[in-house]
Amino acid sequence: MKTSTAVFDALWRPWITLSLILVVSLAVLGGLSLRQFGQIRQLQRARLREQSDQMRGQQILVGQLIGLQHDKRQFEDSLVRQLQQSEQTVRQQQQELAQIHAALQQLESQMLQLPAAPAAAAAGARPGDYARLEELSRQIEQSRRQIGSVLQRMNWTEEIVDRYSAGVGLIQGEYIFVDPQTEKPLRYLHTSISAAEPAAESSPGGSIPAAQTAGSIDPVLPVSVNGQGRILSVPFTGTGFLVDTQGHILTNKHVIEPWSITREYRHVLQAGYEGRLALFRVFFAGQAEPFNLQVDASSSSQDVALLTADIGTVRLPVLPCQADPQAVKAGQTVLVLGYPTGFDILLARLDPQQRQEIEDTCHGSLDEMARLLSRRGMIQPLGTRGMCGRVGPDKIVYDAQTAIGASGGPVINPEGMVVAINTALLRSFAGTNFGIPIAAGLELLESHDNPPEPAGNP
Repeated sequence: MKTSTAVFDALWRPWITLSLILVVSLAVLGGLSLRQFGQIRQLQRARLREQSDQMRGQQILVGQLIGLQHDKRQFEDSLVRQLQQSEQTVRQQQQELAQIHAALQQLESQMLQLPAAPAAAAAGARPGDYARLEELSRQIEQSRRQIGSVLQRMNWTEEIVDRYSAGVGLIQGEYIFVDPQTEKPLRYLHTSISAAEPAAESSPGGSIPAAQTAGSIDPVLPVSVNGQGRILSVPFTGTGFLVDTQGHILTNKHVIEPWSITREYRHVLQAGYEGRLALFRVFFAGQAEPFNLQVDASSSSQDVALLTADIGTVRLPVLPCQADPQAVKAGQTVLVLGYPTGFDILLARLDPQQRQEIEDTCHGSLDEMARLLSRRGMIQPLGTRGMCGRVGPDKIVYDAQTAIGASGGPVINPEGMVVAINTALLRSFAGTNFGIPIAAGLELLESHDNPPEPAGNP
């Protein structure tokens, strides 16, 4: 029996030992496999997070590219609206758009070189992809800022018109001629001449047609200081703008002395008669009634005059002025606000029915027409944009479209500062206009506010 047990132990003990070794080995191997599997899963999760971050980065980049394309479309739409402006300004904007468009194409080309999102998930991102994403994002932001800057320069005129139009006034006046010895005015000889008949072409407004006798071979008018008819009066219009809250207005000297540039009545002045202002007032946008004007001062060397409007407590926008002449450069864009052609431009803005109604109501009276337009809120300055062609110490040349009647209007730079006073246009070269640097007007204002002490005072 002992012999059988010994034989059994001899046969099975090695197998039992081997089985135990096998079980322990399997347990150890299983533990290692589970730990390695966990490590592999962690690596896979980290890889997925990395790929997910890259995909989000690419999605952000795609969103930025879409936004940039939207901005580019807005820019192109704005260019279409600006095609009626200066050709040189439009060419400059088109060049900037072409540069932005080329940069956009380059960015899109670089975007295509990045791995697509599914491919990136399968193959993994290359080490330099994140750096390229950051560089492309930076370039896109730079392009968007460039587009924003160009759009801002294109739209600045609209902001200035909205902000300062109510501070640019339509000056309306009439002047007569008097004998300097007796101060008697010139009158028509006979009462048969209708008071509604226009006396002559207005100057500088240009709103009234010339009388039959003006400019004829015989320039002598049927007028005399002893006449029995109505006083010879000549209507005119101009532009002026507020420079402080006290109601001071800058304009041209020829706006306060319109007879000095007239052609129709030159022979009257040569005969010794003098011009006098009989009506002088200003209309501002948004104000139902006009304000009376008085002349404070005028320059002896420049076509500049200083006026005061009795605005009382009415709050109107004051136009800021750029006194530094170095701030104006040739090639710079400017905006001119004013009332070219006087009341003609205001009537031209109306539809035929409104215009006919005003004409029927006023019966040819400029006074009634001006008040009616003002009460209906129809007096608004016109803004035209152009480019400075030449900048000198006493004159600025630009091509902003304007006409007679805009004399005295502000010439404004893109920063919203008045740099000049619109003064004249060159009839023989359409689109060429002249302005006087605003420093001349500011000097006139300062000398008026701080007059020199009389000689001999202690």
